[in-house]
Amino acid sequence: MAAQALSEGETMEEKRDLIVGGNLRRAVLALAGPAVGSMLLQAMFNIVDMIWVGRLGPSALAAMSTGGFLIWSVFAITHMISVGINSMTARYVGAELYAEARYVAGEGLILGLVISAIVMVLGLAGSGSVFAIMETAPDVTALGLEYLRVIFVGIPTIILFFAMNAVYRGYGDTRTPMLILLISVASNLALDPFLIFGWGRFPRLGIEGAALATVVCRGFGLLIGIALLLRRRMISVRLMGRGTTRPKEPTGRSDPAREAGIALRLKGGLLDFGLFRRMMEIGAPTSISGFLFCVVYVLLTRVTTDFGTESVAALGIGHKAESVSFMSAVGFSIAAATIVGQNLGAGRPERAAKGAWTSLLYLSVITLSCGLLFALIPERIVALFNKNSLVMQAGTGYLLILSISQVFMGAEVVLDGAFSGAGDTVPPMVVSTPLSLARIPAAYWFAYGMGMGVNGVWWSISLTSILKGVLIALWFLRGRWKSKII
Repeated sequence: MAAQALSEGETMEEKRDLIVGGNLRRAVLALAGPAVGSMLLQAMFNIVDMIWVGRLGPSALAAMSTGGFLIWSVFAITHMISVGINSMTARYVGAELYAEARYVAGEGLILGLVISAIVMVLGLAGSGSVFAIMETAPDVTALGLEYLRVIFVGIPTIILFFAMNAVYRGYGDTRTPMLILLISVASNLALDPFLIFGWGRFPRLGIEGAALATVVCRGFGLLIGIALLLRRRMISVRLMGRGTTRPKEPTGRSDPAREAGIALRLKGGLLDFGLFRRMMEIGAPTSISGFLFCVVYVLLTRVTTDFGTESVAALGIGHKAESVSFMSAVGFSIAAATIVGQNLGAGRPERAAKGAWTSLLYLSVITLSCGLLFALIPERIVALFNKNSLVMQAGTGYLLILSISQVFMGAEVVLDGAFSGAGDTVPPMVVSTPLSLARIPAAYWFAYGMGMGVNGVWWSISLTSILKGVLIALWFLRGRWKSKII
C-alpha cells in the first residue's frame, strides 16, 4: 500500500500553488501532518533497535545508549546540509525556477556524500576516545565500538537519507518522506532479529547486527527516495561536469527570483564549492546549536545523577512524555520552513510570516493540551512508565514544572524552522545556544544554592525554554528575515 501511495500524489506545481496561493490553513496541515508522522516513525526506528538489543543484556543496551551520544552529534551535522538544501530549494521552487531547484537539490546530495566521507573517517578514528571520556565499563566500551564501527562505515546512507528528505520538503512534499520512512522502519523491524540472533541461515552478529540492519534499511529507503526524485525530475545529476546544463543567474527586474533577493552563481566541475559554502553557511548555525544541545543534555544528566538513579529515570520518563509535544513541534517547524521559503521565493513575505504564525497557532493547541495534562494528571502519566515511589515523586515534579513551558517550547521550535526556511539561521542560534548552556549553572544554582534539589534541574529546563520562546518570537516579529538573500 505504501508503494502504491508513493507513485501517487500532487505534482510539484500543484504543491507549490497550494503553498504560495492556496488556503494557508490547509497548506499548513497538509505539510505538518506527514512531518509529525515522520518524527514518530523516526522515534520508532530507535525504539525497535533498543527492544531487540535489550534481549542481549544490559551491557549491550548500555553500549547502544552511550554510543547514541556520538550518533546525536552526527545528526547535528546533517542539519548543516539538510537546512541549506531545504531553504535554497524552497526559495527557487517558490520563484518557479525549477531548473535551479533541481540543480541545488542534486548538488546538495553530492555535498552530503562528501560530508559523509569526512564523518566516516573521523567517527572510526575517534569513537574510542569518546568512550574513554565517558569512562564506560570495558565490556560496554567493546560492544559500543562494535556497534559504532558498522554505523560509521554505513554513515553515508544515514546522512544522505536526511539530505534526501530535505529535498522533498523544499518542494513542499512531506508525505513521500513519511512513506519511505515507514518502509524503512518496517524493514528494520523484520531484519533486526535475523541479524542480531542469527535466525535461519543468517549469522549471529549481536549488536553489530542491529547496526547493520539500520544501515541496510536506511540504504533501502535512500534508493527508493532517490529513484523517485529522478523519476519526478526533482534533482539534476551531473557526472564529471556533464549531463546537466547549469542554470544561469536570473536576470531582469520582473524576475521573481531577483525580487526575492536570490540568485545562483555557478562554477564548472563536478563539485560546486561555491554552492556548498552557501549551503553550509545557512545550515551551520542550526548544526552548532544542535551539537551544543546534545552536550548540554549529557551534562544535565550528570547533574541529575547526584540525586540518585530514580531522578535519572524520572528525567528519561519526562523526555518520553514530552516527546509528543516536541515531535509535533518539529513537524510544524518543517511546515513553517517550507511555507516561508517558498513564499519568499514567490515574493510574498507577508504570506510567509502569516504561514509561520498559523503553524505556531495550530501547534499551540497541541502543546497547551499536553501542558494541561502534565499539570492535571502527572502521577498517572509517570505511572505508565514506572511506579517506584521515588521515581513517581521526581517524575511528577518534572511534569508539573515543564507544564508551564510547553507552549513556549513549541514557539522556539516552530519559529526556528521559519527562520531556517528564510535562510536566516543566525538568530535562532544566538537565542538558543547561550540559554541552553545557561541550563548547567542554573541547574546547580537552583538545586544547591536555592535548596530545590532535583526540582532545580527541572526549573532550569523550564525557565530557559520560556525565555527562548519569548525572545525568538520577538526577533521574528522584527521581520528582517523577509529580506534575507541566500
